[in-house]
Amino acid sequence: MRHSSTPKRANERFSVRVLRVASMNQQSTLSRPWVSQRIARALVAGAFALKLAILVWNSVTYNGTTYDYYHHKRRAAAAGLRMDSMSYNPPLYYLPCLPFVEDIHERKIKEGYNHQFLVSLLRHTNLIYLLMFYLCWVYVIIPRLITDWRAATIASVVLLSLPGFQKLAAMTHPDNALAGLAALGIASWLWLRDRHPKTRRLDWAGVLGFGTLVGVVGLTRPFAAVPVFVLCLGGLIALRKERGISLGFFARALVMTVLVGTISLSWYVYRWHETGTPGARYVEGWVAKFRPYREQLDVTHYLTSFYFGDLLREPNVRNPAAGDNWNPSVNNDMSNSYPTIAYSEFWGDHWLYFSSPKMRVEGKRWPKRVLFVVALAMLPLLAWRFLGSLAIVVRRLRAGNEDADADALLLLYLSLGVALYFYWLMGDALLPGVNSPIKFIYNAHLVPVFVTLAFLGNLSSRQYKLWLGYTLLVFVSSLPFVVFWPFA
Repeated sequence: MRHSSTPKRANERFSVRVLRVASMNQQSTLSRPWVSQRIARALVAGAFALKLAILVWNSVTYNGTTYDYYHHKRRAAAAGLRMDSMSYNPPLYYLPCLPFVEDIHERKIKEGYNHQFLVSLLRHTNLIYLLMFYLCWVYVIIPRLITDWRAATIASVVLLSLPGFQKLAAMTHPDNALAGLAALGIASWLWLRDRHPKTRRLDWAGVLGFGTLVGVVGLTRPFAAVPVFVLCLGGLIALRKERGISLGFFARALVMTVLVGTISLSWYVYRWHETGTPGARYVEGWVAKFRPYREQLDVTHYLTSFYFGDLLREPNVRNPAAGDNWNPSVNNDMSNSYPTIAYSEFWGDHWLYFSSPKMRVEGKRWPKRVLFVVALAMLPLLAWRFLGSLAIVVRRLRAGNEDADADALLLLYLSLGVALYFYWLMGDALLPGVNSPIKFIYNAHLVPVFVTLAFLGNLSSRQYKLWLGYTLLVFVSSLPFVVFWPFA
């Protein structure tokens, strides 16, 4: 009897263990966050695919008049290679037009083509730049710099929710090239920091390739001076960590620096030689009338006022609260309110280049109103997290964290980029009563840097859920705006 009961007791103990394990698994499943890491990756991939589909749709259907059409069609007709006082942007963005140009100096286009074709061609190249931009930030830079998968997920979704990049892609403008190539440059810099070359040939190929790429970034826009400087500095720090203070370090540093300087400065040196100035020139007939008003402008009002109620009534430059927005004025109204115009540009299309196929016509009033309300908390929340990230960067630097230099260089990138923009904005670009230089596209390359820095710190499960819910709401609210309506 004793032997016959042993198997029965063993079976009973086994059944109890199975039930206990099943119960523990069930409790674990119930306590697990409702969005796992696998689901988070799927959400990011879905948002990424949707944004790419929208970019393609907009590229095919856009039939509006792009920003500064006259200037860019003239540059396109010479493939960007003709030098004059207005050629302050290097020619890289315009080079795809070269096969269709018969005479660069006369801006003569080959038979069978016209200005509209060239401008549309350049607009289609934006797909390459924006694809490069999203791929590098969402799948290389953010996962590499933000170690917490929850924070990395939110940073990616925030970046994908911002509508300004779809508007940028519809514009024929070299800021597309700056945003895309700067992202590729940062991704390449992170690769340089982590590389382990197996042969001398691969070692030098990496240095030469990185130096060439950073130099090419400098051939996009004058604002590219910031990423060129920071990436070159980052490359030097990476080589110093890799080689120490040695002959090998100095040789590679010299070659990389010479490459970066030669390529990035080539157009500006040539322009200085031909025109007598390396900087930008503006149409004097337009800018001159604003100069007498600059000293009279109320700078405090300009930097701190926010006409949100007026913006909801008419979310664009045609708002009556802005007065006569095309003439100089120092009135303390919406036309001289940087936060109001910047908010309208960041989340919408203040200057009405993307809102409708008809020039300066609002075709998305209600989508903008909804988005403006939903997104109102986003920037303050990001700013709050950004302040917390400053403390994280300081702690990592003091602790000698291996990624502290990367965090600090991103912070330097953002600081110099914002400083350069405001130096220009409050100087030659200050147009009281109009202030048209307040545009999202001019800062598109800085936005992902700010978003990434804002999420350096970890997110708790509860914070993650709240952020994800709100960010997805902003993402969905932006869709009616970011999809161009060709027949509106």
